[in-house]
Amino acid sequence: MTRPDIAYHCSKLATFCQSASEEHLGWGYRVVGYLVKTSHLGITYGGQLRIPCGMSDYPPGFMESLGLHAYCDSSWGTEAQPFGGHVIMLCNGAVQWAAKKIKAIPDSTAEAETVVASRASKDTVGVRLVLEDMGARVQGPTALLTDCQAARDVIIKPGSTQRTKYFERTTLLVKRLHMLNIIDPVLIRTDDMIADALTKPVDRSKLGTFRNRMLNQDHGPGTMGALSADARRLWKHLRQPV
Repeated sequence: MTRPDIAYHCSKLATFCQSASEEHLGWGYRVVGYLVKTSHLGITYGGQLRIPCGMSDYPPGFMESLGLHAYCDSSWGTEAQPFGGHVIMLCNGAVQWAAKKIKAIPDSTAEAETVVASRASKDTVGVRLVLEDMGARVQGPTALLTDCQAARDVIIKPGSTQRTKYFERTTLLVKRLHMLNIIDPVLIRTDDMIADALTKPVDRSKLGTFRNRMLNQDHGPGTMGALSADARRLWKHLRQPV
C-alpha cells in the first residue's frame, strides 16, 4: 500500500491465487526479498516541484495545484485482457496508483490506452475533490500524461470516428472530462512513462528510475526540510475560508 514499485508484481501474482504453484511461491518470496533489501525506501513529499517527466515546462496551474498530475499506460498484444496502470503525483510523490487488468478486451492499443486513461481520470477527479474539500485550490485542468498518440487523438478530437464509435461510454469518460477542462492529455515519450512500471516487468535500471520518481527519492537529504515549506503552504490553503 506504500510501495507503487511492486504494484504490478503483486497484482500479477494475485491472478494465480486460485491455482498457485511452487513457482509462484518462489516469485512471491522474491518480492518479499526485494522489500527487505529496500526497506529504507518510502514515499516522501516535498522539495521544489519538478517538471513532469517528458515535459519541457510546467503545465498551466501546476504550481498552484501543488504539482498535481498523472501518468497512465497500458500493455497490449500479449494478453486478451492486458494490464493497465496509472499513478497520480502530488508534491513530487505518488498519492494514488493502480495496476490491474483491463476489464474490457480491447481491439487496439488506442482502445486499451483510452480505457486506462479513463480509469486514471476517475481517480484524478477524486484527488481534485479531496484537495478542494481541504481548501487547496486546484487551478486549471490536470495534466494526464500518455505515450500513445492514437489515444490522445481519441480524447481531444470531438465526436467519434469509424474506429471509435463502438467504444463504451465508460471508456470515453476521459473525453468528457477533457471537454469540461478537467483533464488535459499530454503526449510524452515511452522512455519517460513512469506508469510503464505498473503494466509489465521492466529492466532494473528503468525500474529504479521510475521508482525513485514515484517515491520522490531524487531530492536527497534536503527533501524533509523542503517538505516543511510545502506543508506550511498547504496549511495556509487550509486556513483560508471556503
